[in-house]
Amino acid sequence: MRHSGDLGISVIVHANCEVVAKLEAWRLFPEYEQLASLTLVHLLDYAEIDWQTGRCFVIKRQKRLPIPVLTLDEHAKRPRNTKHEEGAH
Repeated sequence: MRHSGDLGISVIVHANCEVVAKLEAWRLFPEYEQLASLTLVHLLDYAEIDWQTGRCFVIKRQKRLPIPVLTLDEHAKRPRNTKHEEGAH
């Protein structure tokens, strides 16, 4: 039974992908595997554990926009010059 103020557990593992992170966490804590649908995985930039209180402080990695893939087939789109200089034709 969980305490009413309990927010759950945090498991920090080194993994290459979300699936591997979940499998490693469930290997360490098989009793939580039944809550698989509630499991969340986050990429971290920093984690600090206070061993005396059992709390952890984490900084989640910010999502970045994907870099667009440019191919040789696409022509570079340049903005049209909408300003007409005097005397220019």
